[in-house]
Amino acid sequence: MAVKILEKEKIAKWNAQKMIEYEIDFFTKKWETISHTNIIKCFGHYEDAKLHYLVLEHCATDLEKIMKIEKVLEEDRAQQLFRQLVFAIQKLHSH
Repeated sequence: MAVKILEKEKIAKWNAQKMIEYEIDFFTKKWETISHTNIIKCFGHYEDAKLHYLVLEHCATDLEKIMKIEKVLEEDRAQQLFRQLVFAIQKLHSH
């Protein structure tokens, strides 16, 4: 598992309260109905006076790590990653 921590002070500074509220609502309510190999699962949300905590499925790798390791992507590899991304976004938008 992994925990995504969101600082309420920074959220307010960025004037991003509605965006974060939407993300938390999405993660904690709608996420339960989505099952896709390229979309992490959310197990819960907690908050205290200063922070929001999203308890998420641990992701062994991500695009940033892949880019740091591989430096340059061959066309076939880039197509594979892009296809995964598009299918995941398509799944999210269908809910």
